[in-house]
Amino acid sequence: MAQARLYVIATPIGNLEDLTLRAMRILGEIDALGCEDTRRTRILFEKHGIRSPRTIFSYREANETAAGARIIGMLNEGLSVGICSDAGYPGVSDAGYRAIITAIEAGFEVETIPGASAVEPALLSSGLPTSSFTF
Repeated sequence: MAQARLYVIATPIGNLEDLTLRAMRILGEIDALGCEDTRRTRILFEKHGIRSPRTIFSYREANETAAGARIIGMLNEGLSVGICSDAGYPGVSDAGYRAIITAIEAGFEVETIPGASAVEPALLSSGLPTSSFTF
């Protein structure tokens, strides 16, 4: 990666094969990754043959402040850093929002890598009208 940037990486919900090609590429290119559970994320790396970043560390609600400061420190060093949760998007029902807003306020680019979401599949499978819904 050429410049310091925070990547918000969606991970599969339920089926590890739902990881996007773009997410696989970014996971293999970033310098560091903060994840909810490093053991679960390593399973994802092994399943897809993704090269692990040089630094993988815990980033979850219990250590969000300290890990968030670590993320900003790495960005300040010019490193590319990703965050992911065990399933879905970091920052939606999982830690992530504080790191995202802090990175934005510090002037760093934040790029969200889309992927799994439980909302749309549940809506589509329900047969309910899809023209309008609220999350």
